[in-house]
Order: sequence, then C-alpha cells, then structure tokens
Amino acid sequence: MSATPDHSEITFVRAADPVTSARPHRRTDMTVHELDGEALIYDPATADTHRLNATALFIWRLCDGRRDARVIAERVVGAYDVDVEAALQHVEHTLNVMWERCLFTPNLECAENDRHESL
Repeated sequence: MSATPDHSEITFVRAADPVTSARPHRRTDMTVHELDGEALIYDPATADTHRLNATALFIWRLCDGRRDARVIAERVVGAYDVDVEAALQHVEHTLNVMWERCLFTPNLECAENDRHESL
C-alpha cells in the first residue's frame, strides 16, 4: 500500500531575478562624460551611447560588484527623500534596464533593443 504524499508543507519560492539578486559590476571599458549631474556613456564595442539621469548615474556608480539591489536601494534612501520600498523598486527597474543595455560585466545575454533611450 503506497502512502499519499503530504503536500501541506510544500512552499513555493519565487526564483530571484538574476540581475537584482546579483552584485552588478559596471563595465570599465566604456567612456563616461558627466555634465550637470547626468552622464553620457559611450560603449566602444557597439558604438552605442547611453544617457543616465542623476538617479541612474548614482545607481550606476554603486555597481562595483560588491553591492546587491537592496544595498544600493539603502544608499538611494540616504541620498534622496524616498522610502526603502520605493527605492528598491526604482533600483531594480534601473538595474534591469542597465542589464538589457549591456552596461554590466559579464553579460552574455545582451538584449538587442533600442539602447539610445534615456534611463
């Protein structure tokens, strides 16, 4: 006689987003021109240019491979008048956009999209 498995203790865990759960590291082979708190980033590998507003630039500077999205969001809270949950949502969105635009290393899954839009 086989026993029916007890599924009452099974929990489902949402898989972590690989971009925001990781510690993103900005690419160092790009040229950065800052002006008035914003930046233009030139990617010599693709000849693409990316415009970062002040908040995106703040986040990008923190992407040194040592901080995850939550730690970066805590720094955003310290620099801007925003609560931690709103900061985390903004940071996660910004990191995902940066990932799609191949601003981190290594990114073997670079998306082919319009990389000239502002962040």
